[in-house]
Amino acid sequence: ILLLNRMSENGSIIYGLEFQSRCLCAFVSTEITFLAGTQSLKSDNHIHKITFDDDGNALSKLIFPHPAGEIWHLSSSPFHENVIATVYQHFVNNKPVHGASVCKLSDQDSSLSTEQLSDISCNGSHAVSRTEWHPAEASTILTLVNTSINIWDCDVSKCTAEISKSTTYETKSQIKFTAASWYPHSSNNQIAAAIDTSVQFYDARDPKTLVSSIDHAHGQTIRDLHFNINKTYTLATCGDDCHVKIWDFRNCKEPSVTLSDHGHWVWSVRFNPLNDPLILSCSSDSRVILSRIASVSSHVTDVDAVASGDAQPLEDGIVKIFEDHEDSVYAAEWSAADPWTFASLSYDGRLVINRVPPDEKWKYI
Repeated sequence: ILLLNRMSENGSIIYGLEFQSRCLCAFVSTEITFLAGTQSLKSDNHIHKITFDDDGNALSKLIFPHPAGEIWHLSSSPFHENVIATVYQHFVNNKPVHGASVCKLSDQDSSLSTEQLSDISCNGSHAVSRTEWHPAEASTILTLVNTSINIWDCDVSKCTAEISKSTTYETKSQIKFTAASWYPHSSNNQIAAAIDTSVQFYDARDPKTLVSSIDHAHGQTIRDLHFNINKTYTLATCGDDCHVKIWDFRNCKEPSVTLSDHGHWVWSVRFNPLNDPLILSCSSDSRVILSRIASVSSHVTDVDAVASGDAQPLEDGIVKIFEDHEDSVYAAEWSAADPWTFASLSYDGRLVINRVPPDEKWKYI
């Protein structure tokens, strides 16, 4: 279905969901595709699958029903076609019921459906906040539940899921885990998890083992974290103190770089999967910022080209500020198919697709 989309003055492609939304993920595909989920208390919720045709500068959409309720988080399996994980909430007798499930999106026979394969919600007794697929093991997925990290063995073909490992952060306060990520190096043997203002590093083989921590990494709650897949020991964090920080987590005392370009809470931070000097962040200040932080990246300067004047050394700074949104921007994601394309999503349901500016792109080619 071709969608009549609106192009902004700067070339951004704008798509509108029918309800408010907080969650966005890159859909694992050979095409530039993103998933976004709606949040409506009174109406049926949906998962929007948006595919961008870069050549034709056009969008196509498929809208899948999500009968389980409001969608609070989405993640796409890197191994199983059309398999995703959703975190959701609905109300029974005016009481919230929380859940998470592994689902399959089906568009067979022109009928769109969302089939639940397995439940990963711990019976809805506590709110799951996030799911993270293992980057190398197709049957492994992580969930965050309050102060617990659960690692599930999820067999998609048999529609089964059970907790294989777990750990709990012992505390008497009301804090909880807000973000987590698998370490993409060293056989994925570590998990980083944000709780309140700190980051905890656990041994993925035995998550009860705390490897290290960055205490008081931010002045207020950490909202997101992301590992650099191109450089070891490199982690980005962001939070309610309006900062984005990049860490070499072998040294947990001081960040390598602190960015203070946002004017309100920062909800998401992402390293570019191919050219890691490029970092994407979004905030409640309604802005998406593309930064270049070459000083702590894997980028190697061509000294001979610089000396001959054929190239310029990469310097840290803002590449571009994108101001296509009018509400808090809760998510920004790089495409899984094209490292030069990304999407962002604001609370009012506006999804915007943008590209790395051409003059910046040519610095890496």
